Amino acid sequence: MVRGTTVATRRRWPRWLRSPDFVVGSVFLMIFLGLAVFGPMLVPADTNQLNVMQRFKAPSAEHWFGTDAVGRDILGRVVAGTRISLLVVCIVLPIAVGIGTLLGAIGGYFGGTLDSFIMRVTDVFLAFPGFILAMAVNAVVGPGLTGAMIAIAFVWWPGYARLIRGEVLMLKGTTFVEGARALGGKDARILWRHILPQTITPVVVKMTLDVGYIILTTATLSFLGLGAQPPTPEWGAMVNEGRAFIIDYWWWSTFPGLAITICVIGFNILGDGLREVLDPHKRL
Repeated sequence: MVRGTTVATRRRWPRWLRSPDFVVGSVFLMIFLGLAVFGPMLVPADTNQLNVMQRFKAPSAEHWFGTDAVGRDILGRVVAGTRISLLVVCIVLPIAVGIGTLLGAIGGYFGGTLDSFIMRVTDVFLAFPGFILAMAVNAVVGPGLTGAMIAIAFVWWPGYARLIRGEVLMLKGTTFVEGARALGGKDARILWRHILPQTITPVVVKMTLDVGYIILTTATLSFLGLGAQPPTPEWGAMVNEGRAFIIDYWWWSTFPGLAITICVIGFNILGDGLREVLDPHKRL
C-alpha cells in the first residue's frame, strides 16, 4: 500500500521532477551558468595579476585552489574559465546546428542527387576522426581560441546533418505532411512549419550532450597549444601550464582538470534527463 501510494504521489509531480537525471543536470546547469555570469564578481577582477610573493601557495583559506608559478589565484582563473567555456559553446553550437540542420533537412526532404551529394560530403567529414580533423583545421587557421572555435564548428555539423536527415525522411511521408502538400503548401513552408518543429526534441537532447564534449575538445586543443594561448584562463591551457609541476604542485593542473571532468559529466546527466523527459514513449 505504501509503495502504491508513493508511486501515485510521484505521478502527481510534473514530468520533469520525476526524472532524477534531469533534476541533477538542471542543478548543475544553473551552477555552471551562475559561475559564468556572476563568478567574476566573486573573484579578483584581473585573473592575470602577478604576485611573485604568493607563488606556488598550496590550497588554503586565503587561496582555496592555491596559486601558480607567478602567484595567480587558481580559483579565480578556474571561475573565469567557466565564462570562456560558455562563450565557446554559445558560438560553436549554433553554427554546427545551423549548418547541419540546413543540409540535413534539404537532403532528406528533396532526396535524389542533391541528397546523395550532401551525404557524400558528410561522409567525407565523418571518415576522419573528429578531433584529428579539428587539430588540422586549427593548425591551418592558427593557434588561438578563435581558431579552436572555427575548427570545432567545422567538424561538428555532420552529426546534426545525419540526425536531421533521418528525422525528415521519417516525417515527410506522414499523413499531416501529405495533407499540407494536398492543400497546396509550398515545399519550403512544409519543411519549415510542419517538419522541422517535429525534430526539436532529438536536436535539443543532442545539443545538451554535445556541450560537455565541445568544452572537452576546446580544452584538449588548448592543452596541445592550438587553442587558447597563455595567459588566457582557459581550463585546458591551465592544465598544460601546470603539467610540468604536477608532482610538487599538484593543485595547478588538478582543479582545472576537475572542472572539465565535472562539466562533461554534468551535461551528460542533463542530456540523459532531457531524453527521459521529452521522450513520449517513456513514462516517468
